[in-house]
Amino acid sequence: MALQDDWNRVDPIYKPFAERCERVIPICPPGLTDALEFEDGKIMLGKPENVQRITWDLVKQTLGLETLIEMFEKVTLISVVNWTLVAGVEGIWQGLCSDIFPKLTPNPDRKLFLDLSDPAKRTDDDITRAMGLIQQLQQHIPVTLGLNLAESGRIAQVIGIEVYDDEHNQALASMVPQAATRIREKLGLSCIVIHQHTGAGGANDQGESGWFAGPYTRKPRISTGAGDHFGGGFSFAQSVGLDLEQCLAAACGVAGAYVRDAKSPSRDRLVEFLRDLPAPE
Repeated sequence: MALQDDWNRVDPIYKPFAERCERVIPICPPGLTDALEFEDGKIMLGKPENVQRITWDLVKQTLGLETLIEMFEKVTLISVVNWTLVAGVEGIWQGLCSDIFPKLTPNPDRKLFLDLSDPAKRTDDDITRAMGLIQQLQQHIPVTLGLNLAESGRIAQVIGIEVYDDEHNQALASMVPQAATRIREKLGLSCIVIHQHTGAGGANDQGESGWFAGPYTRKPRISTGAGDHFGGGFSFAQSVGLDLEQCLAAACGVAGAYVRDAKSPSRDRLVEFLRDLPAPE
């Protein structure tokens, strides 16, 4: 049996990550991408067929609802990503709203991080429906929605607000936090964070907004996965109680170290990177 057809094994590429986890439960083979990176951009050849098997029913059948409730009860960070490429994500959101969140003990530290993964591939109707489901999630748990600059412009357009001028003439340091504030207020979410290759901005329901100028490099060793590392860094910082600007710094630090080192940074590497931020190249 080929590995990609084995639903019950962790792909070897994830072994170092899995060894650091308390529990890993494979429910389908991974999706694959051939990422061709060039100095002036990249071409992504996605092969997402495997992950179309992921549905809320499959998750419940694999673990059992009571076990799922016990698992969610213990955690303070939940993340569901890749809405664009995984058709079952909306069903997972709905399942969380109906089967999980109403049965959890209230915990003010519990948060949900969402990443859409380039909604350019989806229609305006798809995005409108997704935003409605995300608003339903917010009724149960504080939601942080992570976006890149292009995604934030598309979301804003679909929900009927203007956040950027036609030429993007405004300075990023003011433009992005303002956009995050307006999108957050329109959707009623707890936090919006928007990243771009030269930095990131965000806004939350505590009245915080800000921008962090990231350590941009023109010659990264790798760029595929930088946005995912940004989201991971931001979520990590949120989960340990850092304020918004510190979360932005941690997120930019994780992504910045990753593109330079071509591997995920350890906590020590992140601290080292932030203490001596390299000048933009």
